[in-house]
Formats: sequence, C-alpha cells, structure tokens
Amino acid sequence: MVKLYELIGEKLGFFHHPAAKVEFFNPLGAALQCPLAIEYLDYRGKDWFVEDVQQYETDLGDKRYFLADYLLLSKDLRGGEERVKLRIVAGPKAMLLKKTDEMEYDEGFQRDVLDDPSLLFKVDYQDEQGRAVHEEYSRCGGVRHPYEAAVKSLRGDSFGLKYWDYSRSAEIDGVQTEQYLYVEMLTANGYLTIWQGEEVDPQCIEVFATGGDAKK
Repeated sequence: MVKLYELIGEKLGFFHHPAAKVEFFNPLGAALQCPLAIEYLDYRGKDWFVEDVQQYETDLGDKRYFLADYLLLSKDLRGGEERVKLRIVAGPKAMLLKKTDEMEYDEGFQRDVLDDPSLLFKVDYQDEQGRAVHEEYSRCGGVRHPYEAAVKSLRGDSFGLKYWDYSRSAEIDGVQTEQYLYVEMLTANGYLTIWQGEEVDPQCIEVFATGGDAKK
C-alpha cells in the first residue's frame, strides 16, 4: 500500500521536456485492475479499481506536456457502478473528476460558451433542496484557446481531442477548495464531454499495487 503523495514525490520529476520521449506516461505505475482507496467525502469506503490509464500529450512551442488520467470504477453489492477519474497534472496536482454531461457537437455551444470572450463557463442547477444554484468557472490562467492533445491509453486506444480547462474557488466542508471543469471535444467528430470535480490532497488516496515504470 503506497500513498499517492509518496508516488508523486518519487516519480513526478518532469512534466515538460523539449522533444521528450516517453513510451507511456503513467506516474503512478498503476496496472489495469490496480486497487485504490479514496479517503475523501462520498468516495470513502468504496473499492476502486483502475479500468484504464490515459496519457495526454500536448506540444506548446518547443515543450511537450503530459498529464495522466486514471479511469476508476467502483461496484456495490447490488450491482450498481460508479465511475470517476483521477487526473494528475503539472504542479503536481491531483483531482477527482466526474462526467456531468456529454453531447454531440453543437455549434451554438462552442460559439456561446467555449468561445465566449469573457472566458467564463456558467453552471445553473437546483440542489437537493430544490434551491437554484449559480456557479461561474473561469479559464485557467486566462488562456483564450483550447489545448490540443494526443491521447493514448493503457488498453491500446488512441485519439485526438481539444480541451478547455476552467476553475473556481469554493468552500467544501469548511475548507477552501479549487474546483475544476473540463470540456473535452473529440477531434474526429466533435463529441463533447464535460467533467467536473475538485483538487484533492494526495494523502487521501492510497494505491495498493503498482506495476511498470512511470518514465520509460
């Protein structure tokens, strides 16, 4: 059993290199079906397993950046399933993200939301008590354009996508926390997926088994 922060400290020695050659960026060294424990909010007390690992590779100028997504699955005794992805990005930061929406390509959505010069992503919904909630996320770092990434997975899939990253500061259980919202658009057909979640303390996550070298 290894704490995530220990793996980060040992293995995340780089996120960008000019012309870096990486066989597969897997900083946790996690194999498929590797078990994890998440001691955070309602993720606590569930058995999580790695369904897949995805490497995102982005070139910006003469530098190459990587991030890693760990697609996690938990099943309960009644056959119910819950999915979340653990994303590790430069910093390093760890965040837990859930898929909150997906849709076919929508030109109006891109024009009015993704290309909005205000760089804001506005979310309106009703909470469990039926109260109206309004949230505003802003583009990370004030970046005006999407990032382009080549994605490949431990299962052998590969595809291209664009993604927009947004964040906001919010209080969760009395603790000021950075929340994130990602919009990902497949290059092949424009299919859109929205992920939302928050940054988590790496000490909340334990990896019970690892395999493979993170930097090859």
